[in-house]
Amino acid sequence: MRVAVARPRRRHLPRLVLVALAVLFTASSCFRRPRGPAVSSRGVAGASPALLRGRTLKAGPISLDLFHPNRTRACFRERAKPWMAALGDAATPDRPPCTFWCQAFVSRKYKAIFLRHAKTGSTTVLKSFGECQYEPDKPGCLELVTAGDIPASEDGVAAWWADHLVFTVVRDPLDRAVSQYAFLLQAVLASPDCTPLMDWDRFCAKPLSLARLCASQPACCAAVKYEGGNPVQRAAGHLMSQASCMTAVGGGLAVDFVLRQEHLGDDLHSLLQLLNERRDPGLPALAPPRELRRDLMRQRCAAGHSVLHDRHRPVNVTLRDESWVGLAAKEDYCETAELDQTPVVAQAAATPATPPAPQGIKWGADLKKLAICVGLGTALWFTPAPAGVAANAWHLLAIFLATIAGIITTPLPLGAVAMLGLGASMMTGTLTFAAAFSAFANEIPWLIAIAFWLSGGFIRSGLGARIAYSIVSLFGKTTLGLTYSLVAAEALLAPAIPSVAARAGGLFLPLAKALCLACGSDPANGTEKKMGSFLMMTCFLCTTISSGMFITAMAANPLAVNLASETLGYTISWGTWALAGLVPGSVCLLLTPALMYVLYPPEVKDTPDAPAKAREELAKLGPMSTDEKITAFAFAITVGLWIFGGAVGVNAVAAALTGLSILLITGVVSWKQCLSDNQAWDTLTWFAALIAMAAYLNKFGFISWFSDKVVGLVGGLGMGWQATFGIILALYFYSHYFFASGAAHIGAMYTAFLSVAIACGTPGLMAALALGQLSNVMGCLTTYGIGSAPPFYGTGYVPQSKWYQWGFVFSVLYLAVWVFIGGPWWKAIGIF
Repeated sequence: MRVAVARPRRRHLPRLVLVALAVLFTASSCFRRPRGPAVSSRGVAGASPALLRGRTLKAGPISLDLFHPNRTRACFRERAKPWMAALGDAATPDRPPCTFWCQAFVSRKYKAIFLRHAKTGSTTVLKSFGECQYEPDKPGCLELVTAGDIPASEDGVAAWWADHLVFTVVRDPLDRAVSQYAFLLQAVLASPDCTPLMDWDRFCAKPLSLARLCASQPACCAAVKYEGGNPVQRAAGHLMSQASCMTAVGGGLAVDFVLRQEHLGDDLHSLLQLLNERRDPGLPALAPPRELRRDLMRQRCAAGHSVLHDRHRPVNVTLRDESWVGLAAKEDYCETAELDQTPVVAQAAATPATPPAPQGIKWGADLKKLAICVGLGTALWFTPAPAGVAANAWHLLAIFLATIAGIITTPLPLGAVAMLGLGASMMTGTLTFAAAFSAFANEIPWLIAIAFWLSGGFIRSGLGARIAYSIVSLFGKTTLGLTYSLVAAEALLAPAIPSVAARAGGLFLPLAKALCLACGSDPANGTEKKMGSFLMMTCFLCTTISSGMFITAMAANPLAVNLASETLGYTISWGTWALAGLVPGSVCLLLTPALMYVLYPPEVKDTPDAPAKAREELAKLGPMSTDEKITAFAFAITVGLWIFGGAVGVNAVAAALTGLSILLITGVVSWKQCLSDNQAWDTLTWFAALIAMAAYLNKFGFISWFSDKVVGLVGGLGMGWQATFGIILALYFYSHYFFASGAAHIGAMYTAFLSVAIACGTPGLMAALALGQLSNVMGCLTTYGIGSAPPFYGTGYVPQSKWYQWGFVFSVLYLAVWVFIGGPWWKAIGIF
C-alpha cells in the first residue's frame, strides 16, 4: 500500500512553526484523548512525541488503570464496550470512558518494560525482541505484564518500575495519522461503496467517525481478525494518543528510553547497548537485530509479492495545508492489516552488515551430559542380561534408565529427552510405534495437560488473584499460615476427588501459583525463593500424604483394595482405611510445612501488612467480572463431576474437558493460548513416554523378575516379622524410582510383596494397609512418580536437584512415621 501525498505550492515556513503545528495536530481532534493527569514540562506536552529521543528522565510509573490486567479488563467490559456499542448515537461523547489500548510487555530476566501503543512501529519493536509465547528460548523475549508481575502496594509498584528499564516507541504525529487512516480504512471497511463516506478530511476532523460509521452502518464494516471480530473496537482502539501511555502519574515521562519510528535501527542499537550494560552477567548479550521488519516489508513489495486482498484499495491523502508537507507520511512500503499481524522475525540493523563468518554447529544439547546418559544406556545394553530376564526387557531397561538419567541431568528439555528415549526404543526394535506411544492414550498425562490449561483460565480471568487475595486477607500474616491453609483445604477435599492429578494440578496448583504471583514470587524474574519454592514443594509433598489417607483420594487405591481382598479373603472398608491413615497422615501433614519452613525456608516469612494490602487489592478489583463468574462456574462443574461423575460414568478427563470447553467457548481461554502453553505440552510428552516404557518393562517380565528376586531374598533372611516387614516396606517404597505411576507399581508388585510379608508372619490387614497407603506416599521421590508431581514441578519454582533431595529426605520421615507412629496406632485400634 502506498499513500500518495498531493503537494500544493511550496511555501517556506520556519521550522519552529512546523513543530508548533505538529504539536497542535497531536492535541487536535485527530488525536483526541481522554482527560487525565496533567503532563509536566518534563513530559510530552512541551514537544511533539516525534521529537523525543534516546535517554530520558523517568519520573515514575504510568497509572495502573492503563495497564493492570484486572483493571483494564474490568474497565473495558463494564465501560468501554457499552460506550462503543452506543457510538451509532450522535449523542454519545467522543471521549472514551477509559483507555483500553495501552499494553505493557516485560522481559523479566533483562528487567525491561516495553510500553506499546498502536501505529508507532511498536509491532516491529515487539517482533525484534520476540514474543515469549512464540519464541520462549529467544534472549530478551517479551510477554504481556500479568497481575502477578505488579506489586500490591504503591511503593512496590514505584520500586518495580524504577528497577526496570522502561522504553517505548513514538512516531511523527502526522505520519501516524496518515498510517492510522490507511490502516483502518483497509482493515475495517468492507465495501468500496463506503469509502466516500470516510474521506481523509472527515477522518482528520473527527477520527472517531470511522468507528461511528461501523456502529451506525454495520454493512459497511467487515468483521476483523482481532478485537473479537469487532470493527468498532478496532477503529476506536487504534486512536489512543501516544502521550497517554508514556506519562507518569504525577506528570513527566514514565520511560527511560524513547525509540523513534523514523530512526528505529539506530535507536534500537542504542537501547540494546543499555540493556546489555544492565543485564545480569550470567545472561547472554542481546545481539543487534539483522533486519527491520519494515525493511522486510519493502523487500517483499519490491519482489512483487502481493499482500493485498480484494477489498484493499489504494489510499490517497491530500494535505491541504502546505506547512504540513515536510511532516507528511512516507508510506512507501506495503502496510496491510494482515501483514501487520504476520509473525515475521523482526531483526533490525542500522547499517549494512557484513556477511557473517561461517559458524559451526550451534549445539542444542549439553553434549557432556548427553554423552553420560548415552554411555550409561549403552553399557547396560551390552551387559549380559541376568538369568530369567528376556533380552527385550533388559534392552528396554537400558533405554529407560538412560532416559531417567537424561530427565535428571537435563542435557535437553524434558520432552526432548523423552522423545530421544522413545526414538531409541523404536530404532533398536525394542518397542513398536504403537507400544512406544501407547501411554499417549492414558488419561493421566492428558489430565495433567488439561489441568495446566484450566489453571491458565484461573489466572487470566482474575479469579485466581481474587481468591488468592481473599486467602491472604484471612491467613496472610505469615507464609506458614498461608501454607497450612492450603494443605488443610487440599486434605479436606481429598476423599471427594479421586484423582490426585485433577485435585492438585487442576484445583490447588492454580491457587498456589496465584498466591505466589500475588506475593511477587515468580521464577521468571528470579524471585521463586521469595515464597514459591517453599510453598510448591510443601504442597506437593502433602498431596502424596492426603492421597494415601483415603481409598477415594487416589484412583489406584481401589486397585490395592481389590488385590488385597484376593489375598486376605475379605475387603478393606473405606472407614477402616481412613481410620488407619488418620494418625500417621495427620502427623505428616502437620510436620511437613513446619520442617520445610526450617529446611527450605521462604525469603519472606512475616507479612503483617499483607492482609490489609490484600483487602485493598480486593477493593480495587471490584465486583466479579463476567470472566471470573464463567471461570468459577466452569470449575464448579469440573469439581462436581470429579466428585460425582463416577456414579454416572464420567471419568476425570471428561470432567476436565467439560470445564475447559466452557472456558474455550466463552473466550476466557483461547486455543492459541493452550497451544502456546509449553509446560503443558512438555509435561504431557515426557510423562507419557515414561509411563509407556515403565508399562512395557512390566509386560516384558522385568518387574515380576525383580519382585521374585526381592521376595526370595527377604524371605530367606530368617528374621522376625517386624524386621522383615521393615525391609519389605523399604524395598517396595524405593523401587518406585522405576515407576511413572502408582497404579503401575501396585499392579506389578503389590500382590507379591503382600504375600511374602504375610508368609513371614506380618499381620495381613496391617501389611495390606501399609503397602496400600505408602503406594501413594512414595510418589514424593521423583518428578514423575505420582499425578501431582509433573504439574507442581512444571511451574519451575523448585530446581530438579532440590526436588529429588527433599523428596528423599521426607520419604525417610514418612516411612518412619508410618512405622513408629502408625504401628502403635494400628495396634491401639485393633488392626493387629
